[in-house]
Amino acid sequence: MWIIFYIFVVITELIEYQKECAAEAGIKGETIKKVIKDLAAGQFPSLDQLKRFPLCMMTKVGFMDENGNLNPDPLKKYLDAIRKEPQTVMGCKDRKGEDILSTACEICLCVYQEGFKKRMN
Repeated sequence: MWIIFYIFVVITELIEYQKECAAEAGIKGETIKKVIKDLAAGQFPSLDQLKRFPLCMMTKVGFMDENGNLNPDPLKKYLDAIRKEPQTVMGCKDRKGEDILSTACEICLCVYQEGFKKRMN
């Protein structure tokens, strides 16, 4: 019973973060649908507006600070709740972009692509 409550709380928290970050980045529903479609095709849009979203999510979760320093430990509770493999994130944590926005996007794209590959195998 407690595990169900825990998962519900964590997922609810993530959904709230998604709403907050989409609003902060000025991302609308149609844009999100297009991004999901692009990601499924293995493409990551390069719009600066979209780069703000992963950075916002990563800072709210505590996985990245405002200076771009990574801390994978807080992400574990989210990975456990959504049943993602922590080693996927650990394998992507050293990705770097030209700035903090690009770094956040590089890490998110890596996690997505590696997770997708594992689901396909």
